[in-house]
Amino acid sequence: MSESGAVPFLRFNLKQTLEGLTQGRPASLVADEVRTEQASQMRSHEDALMDIALEHAGLIVELANTVRIALEAAQVGRQNEVAAMAGAGQGSGDGADRELNGARGSLLEDDNFSATCALNA
Repeated sequence: MSESGAVPFLRFNLKQTLEGLTQGRPASLVADEVRTEQASQMRSHEDALMDIALEHAGLIVELANTVRIALEAAQVGRQNEVAAMAGAGQGSGDGADRELNGARGSLLEDDNFSATCALNA
């Protein structure tokens, strides 16, 4: 969980705990509500990372297909197609790099937040 996601999560937990205990709900029920929210937050984060991985994989497949088409064009002497495919391949490669850097940034944000929390504990 990132630092930006932790604040709303903690607010929710404090609110649910205060309201639940004030209303006389069993502590075990309040704890289950908190666990459910935590699981939901973790699933959301994992889903976001999976979306990035899928997009990256799609771009890599697109890049591989572009290379295949360019190689076929080069074998039969269609140099103008090879140049066009090189430009298309560069775009796919750049897109894949952006996705990968986005995933790394997300993981670094989580790691830094976790390390900060561990140091402050």
